[in-house]
Amino acid sequence: MRPLTLEDLIPLQEFQARRKEYLSNHLRYIETYRKVRIGQRAVLVFENRQTLWFRVQDVLHLARIHDEQMQRVELELHNRVLPLGGGLQGALLLDSHLPPGDPASATWADLRGDHLQLVLGGKRAISANLLSTRQEDRCWGTAHWVHFRLDDQELRWLADTSEPVSLRLRTGDYDGQSPPLADAVRQSLVEDLAGLKQAA
Repeated sequence: MRPLTLEDLIPLQEFQARRKEYLSNHLRYIETYRKVRIGQRAVLVFENRQTLWFRVQDVLHLARIHDEQMQRVELELHNRVLPLGGGLQGALLLDSHLPPGDPASATWADLRGDHLQLVLGGKRAISANLLSTRQEDRCWGTAHWVHFRLDDQELRWLADTSEPVSLRLRTGDYDGQSPPLADAVRQSLVEDLAGLKQAA
C-alpha cells in the first residue's frame, strides 16, 4: 500500500480548525468499514491509508510538530502499520479495564497469531501473524498488530458475499466470534487487497 507522504498532509492550522469534522468522519469510517467486535472483550480495527491519515495528522497537531524533518519521522513510523503485500493488517484491541491481578487478565498472556483466525465461510480459516511479539509488547498486553496473508483464491472467497466471513479469537478461557462481516467492511477490505495487488 502506497506510503503516506508530506504531500498527503494538510497544514496543521487547517487541521486544527476542522479537527472535530475530521474526527467525526474518521470515527464514522472506522465504525462502518474497519471495526469488527470479536466477542465481548476484543475488537479488531483494520488499518489502511485512510485510517492512518487521521492518526498521523492528529499526532502532528497534538505535538505541534511543524518541522518537516520531524513530520517525515512520524510518517515513517505510521507507515509501518500499513498492510504488507498481499494481506490485511490491523490493531487487535483487548479489554484493558481489568483491575490489577484479575485472573481474567492472564487470558491474553500467551496470545499467539494462530489464536486469531479470519474464517472464510466453510472454505478456510486463515491464522493471523502476530507482529507485536517483543517482550515489551507483551508487557503492554492490551493492543497487538496482526497481519492476515491471503492468496488469490482466498481473496475471491472474501469478495463472494454468498459466503459468511467472520473473525474468531480463542485463547485461554476466551472464545469469541464476530458476527458475519458486513458487506461494507468486506468491500473495503477487498479494495485494500486489490490496491495492494495493483501496486505490486
